[in-house]
Amino acid sequence: MEEERKQISIPIKTKIVAWLLIIIGAIEGTWGLMGVFSGGGGDFMAIFFVGIMLFIFGSLYFICGFFLLRGKRWAWWTSTVITGMLLVIATIPVVISMIAGGRITMEIYEFSIIPFITMILSPLFITPLLFLDRKKFWEIVS
Repeated sequence: MEEERKQISIPIKTKIVAWLLIIIGAIEGTWGLMGVFSGGGGDFMAIFFVGIMLFIFGSLYFICGFFLLRGKRWAWWTSTVITGMLLVIATIPVVISMIAGGRITMEIYEFSIIPFITMILSPLFITPLLFLDRKKFWEIVS
C-alpha cells in the first residue's frame, strides 16, 4: 500500500524567510570562515571569536532555512531563537562601549561594524516576516 505524500504548501512570507535564512546563512558561514582562516591585522583572538561565532550562526541559519522550506516546526522555533540571540549578541559591544564611557576599542569596532548587515539588519527583516505568517504556518504544518 503506497501512501500518497501530500505536498505541503508553505505560506509565501515563510518561503521568503526560508530563502533569506539560506542566503544569509551561507554569507555568514563563508564570512566567518574567512575571518577564522585569514588571521589578518588586529587582535587575532577577537577576529577568531567573531569568525567562529559567525560560522556557527551562519550554519544554523542555513540549516533552519532548509528545514523551514520542508515545513518543520522545530526549524521555525530555532530560527526565531537564533534571531533573538543574534540581536542580543549584537548589542553587547554597544553596551560595553556605553559602560566604557563612549570609547570604542578596535575589537569592539570590528565586532560591531563588520558583521552589522548579517547580525543586526537580517534579524530586523526576518523576525517580522516569521511572526506575520505564524498562524498560517502552524495550521499548515499541524
